[in-house]
Amino acid sequence: MAQRVLLHVGTPKSGTTYLQTGLWQSRDALRGAGVVLPGEKPFDHNRLSIVVRNGEHLRRRSEVPSAWTQALATTRAARGTVVISNEWFLACDHEQAAGAVEQLGGDAVEVVVTTRDLVRLVPAGWQESLKIGRGTSLGDFVAGLDDGHNKWTWQALDPALVARRWADVVGPERVHVVTSPQSTSDPSVLWDRFTGVLGLAPGAVPAPILSSNESLTVQAARLLQEYGPTLKREVAEIDDTWRGAAHWMRNLVVRQVLVTVPGDPIGIGEALADTLRARAERTVADLRQLGCPVTGDLDDLLGGQDRAGSRHPDSVTDAELVDAGRVLAAGLLRERMRSGRDEIAEVGPSRAATGGRGKGGKGGKGGKKKRRANAGGDQQRPGRRNR
Repeated sequence: MAQRVLLHVGTPKSGTTYLQTGLWQSRDALRGAGVVLPGEKPFDHNRLSIVVRNGEHLRRRSEVPSAWTQALATTRAARGTVVISNEWFLACDHEQAAGAVEQLGGDAVEVVVTTRDLVRLVPAGWQESLKIGRGTSLGDFVAGLDDGHNKWTWQALDPALVARRWADVVGPERVHVVTSPQSTSDPSVLWDRFTGVLGLAPGAVPAPILSSNESLTVQAARLLQEYGPTLKREVAEIDDTWRGAAHWMRNLVVRQVLVTVPGDPIGIGEALADTLRARAERTVADLRQLGCPVTGDLDDLLGGQDRAGSRHPDSVTDAELVDAGRVLAAGLLRERMRSGRDEIAEVGPSRAATGGRGKGGKGGKGGKKKRRANAGGDQQRPGRRNR
């Protein structure tokens, strides 16, 4: 059985993607240092959090998903440290959390809560909500953090609330709070702090290679706020699964196109910053009272500031939205043309010249093709011919 099981539960937008990328990039090196990751790919840990949040691990043994039983088997076979990382473990209730902890090893389980200052974390959360097609303004997003029915709430973003919920399950002495420093933009500091909780010396496993930045400019974010709900509805007409939304909205619209929109960083303005700084002071006081071990410094969470040159989303002009929309349209066309090259080559000039009917007629190469979704979302609908 593993000597330690580290369950990294968030908070979201606190460097979790960077850390998870590093864990999987360095999987072999970590294994050599006695640290094991259950599963075969990063999404496996997302699947584990879904199992726990749905309470599926509490069912009869024959009904428990294989992903969870395999993770338990890996944990039992390990001799050092096991790490499971997904920020949405924080959404499970007390019974679900207690069941997961008991099955993973009881007293061997420790919880890791990573966090950053709220002035940066809150707009990052707002941006994340836009990427799945929500059109909420920044002001309404912040107001909605008090609504427990939303996915993005203070229960998810406030590290004191997250740490206290897990401390009720494992005890505060087994909840590690890891802060992300404001004083440097070097993410390797966060990596060294996180791996230090795993029991590794600084530099024992090199910091991960930073992937492309998925952050949006304020101009791109405002465009997504306006267009996101419509794009989401169009995606759902063709593929209404969460995988479809993730592929078309996050991967295509955001990662392939909107990240190229030039502009300014997202800011929140002094009024909201003052409100969040005041909350951060209460959060730090709560964490100090709770007594969890801290890696980094709780003062990292205080005195947050907007980035230099940042702007509030409400300040984006109509002209800037038009410019950003031009980038979006051109980018979607570019991606559609790239994905359609093979199709164009197959069609050839003869089919194009005859309105879509090639030499093969209905029974030849120019016949009907299987309908499919593409980057432009122009799936052939029933009753319509592709011309």
